[in-house]
Parts: sequence; structure tokens; C-alpha cells
Amino acid sequence: MLYAKKWLFRCACLLSVSVLLTHTAMAQEENPNDTVLGTVIVTETGKKAKILDTNASITVLTEKDIKNSGQTSTASLITSIPGVVNQKTSSKTYMSVRGTRPGSAGGPAIYVDGIPLNGGMYDYSKIDTIPIDTVGKIEILKSPSPAIYGINASRGVILITTKRAKKQDKTFGAKISGEYGSWNTVKGSASVSLSLGNFDFRLNGSGFKSDGYRHTDDKMKTADGSLKYSFNGGSVEYTCGISDTYAKYAPGLPDSVAKSDPRTNHYYNGTYEVIPNDTDSLVIRNGLNFNYDKNNWLLNSYLNYIREDEKYKYLKSKNNALSGVYYYDRKDQQYSYKLNGGRRITLGETAVDTVTIGGDIRYQDFEQEKYYPYTTTTGADGDLTAYRKMLGFNVNNDLAINIFRLETGLRSNYAKLHAERKDGTKSCSKEYKNDMEWNISPSVSIIENSNLFVNYSHSKVYPNLYFLDTNMEKDTSPATVDDLKAETSDSVELGFKHQVSRAFNYSIVGYRTKIKDKMLYYYDSSNSWKGFFNAGTSIHQGIELEIDGRIMNFIGYRIGFSTIDAEWDEFVYKGTDYSGKKLNYVPTYEYRAGIDIHPFENTSYGSMIIAVDIHGFSKQYEDYDNTMKMDPAYFVDTKITYSYKAVEAFISCTNLFNKKWIRYYNNTGTDHSLSTFVDAYPSDGRYIGIGASLKI
Repeated sequence: MLYAKKWLFRCACLLSVSVLLTHTAMAQEENPNDTVLGTVIVTETGKKAKILDTNASITVLTEKDIKNSGQTSTASLITSIPGVVNQKTSSKTYMSVRGTRPGSAGGPAIYVDGIPLNGGMYDYSKIDTIPIDTVGKIEILKSPSPAIYGINASRGVILITTKRAKKQDKTFGAKISGEYGSWNTVKGSASVSLSLGNFDFRLNGSGFKSDGYRHTDDKMKTADGSLKYSFNGGSVEYTCGISDTYAKYAPGLPDSVAKSDPRTNHYYNGTYEVIPNDTDSLVIRNGLNFNYDKNNWLLNSYLNYIREDEKYKYLKSKNNALSGVYYYDRKDQQYSYKLNGGRRITLGETAVDTVTIGGDIRYQDFEQEKYYPYTTTTGADGDLTAYRKMLGFNVNNDLAINIFRLETGLRSNYAKLHAERKDGTKSCSKEYKNDMEWNISPSVSIIENSNLFVNYSHSKVYPNLYFLDTNMEKDTSPATVDDLKAETSDSVELGFKHQVSRAFNYSIVGYRTKIKDKMLYYYDSSNSWKGFFNAGTSIHQGIELEIDGRIMNFIGYRIGFSTIDAEWDEFVYKGTDYSGKKLNYVPTYEYRAGIDIHPFENTSYGSMIIAVDIHGFSKQYEDYDNTMKMDPAYFVDTKITYSYKAVEAFISCTNLFNKKWIRYYNNTGTDHSLSTFVDAYPSDGRYIGIGASLKI
């Protein structure tokens, strides 16, 4: 009851602020087409909509936003958005929307060109294989959207669109660029585009290598392309990509080492020298997309295939010789198909109903072999084959009558997970049948260019193959395979969006999500890890605010702020009741503010853009008992770009003031200054890069 009162109070404040902002800005010059809220997106059902008209919390980064960000990677740009918590350790990026991601599991569902990136044993996304130089657009949907975006979408959805084939003013175009920066970082990319009649073609290639802030010797080579055929009312497009990455994953450090020597990539623990783990990964993705929108008929389909071959090495050294180490050889393949069809029905002069019906299926085939090359130990405990089948059917309806609108969606899921040892000693299966998900969202445009909406959704997230395999191996109650339940999320949002003018536009959303059967690590009383279990119920609530505009022709700005009040509603662990405690690894607020200054633009001596961005977060806890706090932090990024005709030069800097911050990885709640169970991961220091590009 207390949570409900707090949330209702915040929503009342939200609406009061919305009305105030509306009345103070109404008199400004209107140009609603030049705003973020005017950006058009295409949903998974094939329906086009302006962000203003979506009943959800959505952040969109256009190609211009990405270019001016100063960020060096796609992952770092996304995690700078308020409400997307960066839970990065070592060189891997994990992100959590509104603090809903559990450990060793996927967070938001991520798609690149419609191809799902979440996979492998852990459902981690392959976000670090997508170079920022190839990205044309990013859409971050913080609202659960199960009926539209499919299975495992209740932790948010991130849609990445690469720079695609599109109609050109000229038949042929090309671009080449390069960059050199801190830590001996070298980046290069090239692209070509071609338009012939109804065909549009684009091919991108990029390369990257860096010693890394913690000497991780990262390397990546990528290529991606698209071929699009457009016809009256629709298009067919084939997209593909390949990424070859190599990285050393610097280990977590003892607290004292992390503070005294944060750039080190190893340490001696008294027995072994702990050195970076070694990962070599090849990712191949293919997708075929069909879109049709004519004469009030809608049809949209995706056929996708993605494969990852990964070699992972867990390394330790004793007396300058590798010892007690193991290798993983992993192969992961995913096949998916999605089909949605619908029709817009005119019911009167001011009434339109859009109905879509669809289904999707995803099959994942996973194989793993484990080797102990420096000992006589056998690897039977890690030799694994597994698969996952997931399918669903959905019905969505969008009814608009004058200024009123009602969106509804219903979805039915089926999921089956299976794992077995290659030597036949163990096997297990887990099946989830007839799980229903739904959402309902009424809205009204109370003033011109506005949208006041309420959104309620009920959705599920299923365990991954790692949870299944671990519980099969350890088989300890309450962390057995049979004990694993799907997480259930019930979320309600109240939001208001308003395109006021070219100078001022805003979106404000209040949300409250209740997650039942939240998944978590299970440690026994002696701190021995025994698998994963459904720990209890958590409440996630807060307010999200976005404001943007261009005050004058030479100044543009963007502001984002998000509060995340994530607490355990019911959680008893190892005899201790943590109900009412904050979830660890979740800050209570995040913020981002950016300004773009155009001293001169499209003049006879070229154009210049100066972009400055600050993003940060509050303190957060590393333990369940809320006794150990990680400090708040903020980071400033900047980029200066000068272009003259076909030539462009830039200098960029992330973490301009070289701020130091340490993330502690602590699953046991033990004091990190004393425990060997806690790892410290220093954040990257200042990066400065200089680059140039040439267009043909």
C-alpha cells in the first residue's frame, strides 16, 4: 500500500509539472517537424508511428546524435542514456533497463536490423560486436512491449539500425574514415552505396584495435551490408554482417590493487598470478525483411539467422607457467522467423481501427566443449549440448477515435529448454506452456501535438541455458531445474508527451513495475555457489524526463533524467529478510545533458559543430544488506567536428576530466575489503581521439 501511495503521489506531481511546462511554453514559435518527438519509427508489426504518438517511454538517437556523441562504442553510448544502467565488468557490457536485469542473464532484448542479438548460454547481447561507426539509428524502449516485440521483451527493447541502403541524390557514393587515439587505439572504416532504379545497395567495413585502458589488446574486424528492392507499397531487404573480435578480459582486482594501480590487467593472489581471460569470437548474421503498406493492408516479416563461434580461455599462471586453466569452445546458432499482417479499417471521418495478427518462432542450438590443456583433468562437466525453442502468437489492436486512442495486445507463449552432457551422464528439460502476456493502453491528445497515456502490461522472462545447465549440475534445492520459474512482470506507466515548439519539447513518464519470482544467484550458508533460484518479488518505480530543442539556429540541447527506486518487496535469503532493501547495482537516479553549438554552418568556409555531453549517476549498493556503497560519478564527453565540402575532421574526448570510479562485483554481500569473493573493476580513464573522413 505504501508503494502505491508513493507512486500515485509521483504521478500527480508528474501531471502538475506537465501542465506547468505546457502553459509556459505555448507561446513559442511552432515547428513540430524539427523535434525528436516528430521522429518516425517502425514497430515490429510494420506500423509506422511518430514517437509522439507511441504510448511508451522511448529514447531515439539519430545518425546525427550518434555522430556528435563523442562516444567510442555503441554500448557506451546506449548506457549513457538515463534509465539504462551500465553493469559492465571487465571488457563485456551488460545493461539493465530500470534495474530489472538479474546476474548472469540478459537484460533488454536487443535487435540489429531486426536480427536478435541475445544468445549463447547467458542470453547476453553481442552489442560489443556492433561498431558505432556503422550505426545509423538507435531506439531504446524502456516500456515492456511483450505483445509487439515478442518473447523476453519485458526488460526493455533496444533496436539498432545500421547505416542502410537508401535513395541517393547521386547514383554512387563512398566514404572512408580513420581515427587514432589513446591507448594506441586505431580505427578505420569505409563504405560504398549505390542506387539503380528500384535497387539500393550499401556495404560497410571497419577495423579496430587498441591496447585498452587495462591493456586488453582488443581487436575487431567487421563487414555489413544491405540490398533493398523497393516497389509500389513496400520493399524487400536483405541484410548481413560478420564480426571477428578478439579481446582479453581483464580480471576483477582486489580493492587495494584497484585503487593503487587501476590500469593493471593482472595480480598475484598468493598462489596464482590471475591474468586476463582470452576470448576469440566470430559472429555471422543474416536477415531477410519484407514490408508492405498499401491500400490499408499491412504485412511485415523477418527471417533471420545468427551464428557465433567463440573460444574462451580462463587463464592463471603459477611460476610463470600456465596451470589450472581451462578452455571453452562454444558454438551457438539461432534461427528466427516473424510474420505480422493487418489492416486499417476506416470507421468514420475521425475513427480508424488497425488490427494486426502474427506469430514468431525462435530456435537456438548450443554446443560447448571444455578442455584442460595443462592438466590431466577431463572436461566432461563442461561438455554440453543444449537447445531452446520459443514461439508465440499475438493479436494487436489500435483504435483511434478523434483525440482518443486505445491500444491493446495479447500474446501466448511456449518455451522449452533442454541440456545434456555429451557423455550421457546428465540431462534435463524445462517447459513453459500457455503463458499469456498482454498490454492495454488508452491515450488522449488533450492539446495540439500532445499525448497523455496510461500503459499497463503483463509479461514474462524465461531462464537461460546457463541457469538450466548450472542447476542440472549442482541440483540443490531451492535451485534445481524443477524449481526454475519464469519471472512475471506487471508494469503500469503514466506519461505525457508534447511537441511545443522547435525550441522546447518534452516527454515525462512515471512507471511502476512489480517483478515476481525474480531470478538470482543462490549461495548456501558457507557462501558456496549452488545455482540460481527465484528469490522473491521486487518493485521498480520512478520518473523519466526527456527535453530537447534548438533554441536558436546555432544552439541545440537535450536533457534526460531518470529515477530508479528498485526495492525488494519480498526477499528472504539465508535466514535474513531483505524486504524493503534496495536492489544492488542499481543507482537511484541517472542523468544526461548535452548541448550542440554550431558556430557556423553551411558557409563558404565550411561547417563546425561543438558537442558537449555530461552523464552520471547516484550512489548504488554492492550488497543485499545496503551497507556498502559504490560512489556516485559523472563523466563529460566532447567532440569538435569541422567539415569542408567532402572532407571532415574531428577531435573527440570521453571522460574529459579523467574521473576514477570502481564497480564492485559482489554476489555474497561480504565486505569487499576482506573477501576473496568480491572483484573490483575500475572504469576507463580519459580517451582522446583524432580522426578524419572523406566522402566521394
